[in-house]
Amino acid sequence: MTNKNFKQYIYIYILSIITNLSLVALFNLIVDPLYIFRLVEIEGFNAYKPKIDTLGMRTTKSIDVTKKDHDTLILGTSRALYGLDPLAPSLINKSTYNAGLIATNMYEIHKVFELALQNKNLKTIIISLDFLAFSNHRKLNLDFNTSRFATKYFLLLNVHRLISLQNFGYSWQTIIYNFNSISLKKFYTKQGFRQVKDEYIPHRELFIELSNWFLDQPSLFSYSQERLILFKEILEKCHQNNIELYIFTSPVHARHLEVMRMLEKYTIFEQWKRDLVNTIEQVNQQYPNQDPFLLFDFTGYNSITTETIPAKDSQEQMKWYTESSHYKKELGNLVLDIVLNYPSRNDNIPDDFGILINNNNIESHLANIRSQQRKYHDNFSHELIELEELAKKNHQ
Repeated sequence: MTNKNFKQYIYIYILSIITNLSLVALFNLIVDPLYIFRLVEIEGFNAYKPKIDTLGMRTTKSIDVTKKDHDTLILGTSRALYGLDPLAPSLINKSTYNAGLIATNMYEIHKVFELALQNKNLKTIIISLDFLAFSNHRKLNLDFNTSRFATKYFLLLNVHRLISLQNFGYSWQTIIYNFNSISLKKFYTKQGFRQVKDEYIPHRELFIELSNWFLDQPSLFSYSQERLILFKEILEKCHQNNIELYIFTSPVHARHLEVMRMLEKYTIFEQWKRDLVNTIEQVNQQYPNQDPFLLFDFTGYNSITTETIPAKDSQEQMKWYTESSHYKKELGNLVLDIVLNYPSRNDNIPDDFGILINNNNIESHLANIRSQQRKYHDNFSHELIELEELAKKNHQ
């Protein structure tokens, strides 16, 4: 091969690589499997992004939270993501984005909050608190580390995403999924809310599956004071930035609390509530000239959280819950109604659901829940029997 032919070969080879990478980049740009570039959105082609759930949720939401088209932000775990609809009736006068994340923790939530402060239109934050988010055993999601929440090199990473052959594969999967599911509703709305399709839900099976999962991982219910400090920083910065803050504990089903009791984590759960109340009180005292932040507790054994679970193979559908950890948006609407419209209260909402707690009533409140717990044991003994059987199987 002559020197001239060799140079020509190298030129063609390099041109071929550039052309192929350009085609890959163009394809990834148009299909946009992680909803980053947002140039084209066509039903039946790329409108639904199945990879967001497992690979790109934090990447996608890190782009959205700084936008100025919302003035209200929802923070929390998947319970907030699935249950708090930004278009709920009580939010009708607000432009709201749901920044809830699956399997998150207070470290991530704190980072989301810090990035969200770049949105100068932000006036209101609604934070749904979950005991699991205060565990130091919940690790960072890999997607978090490559999102705007955690890296300064997000734009550079986007270049890599464009020319990535792996993303090329995700793009093809996106097209195939959309083609085969043209009538499927998108799982995520423009407001960051995860839609749940109207379909049959095997509630009892899901309750059993989730109970097994938690019983097998007792370390998830550990409690870190470091996570509590991050929560306190959110409170302080909301005061400093004149942001309205609405705080509440998520209304998990009573069965979820029974799992904690069986794992001997319930006393720690109670201490977590005491610490939340005390932390909020401390921060409120630091800013006496501003409206104090309030805390509503929706956990416990009340008329909502003790909803009857249908038997196996039953066609009956629960009104408020999907399974023990996640509630439906209908229940989320009640929660938002109570929190945002306090002190007024809809007559259709049970009096025992959503209790305002503070240093003055926390002990009596916890004692009342324990009393309700004993009644639950009497009225739903079959649930305890099933959980005990599951626990035995987990320890065999």
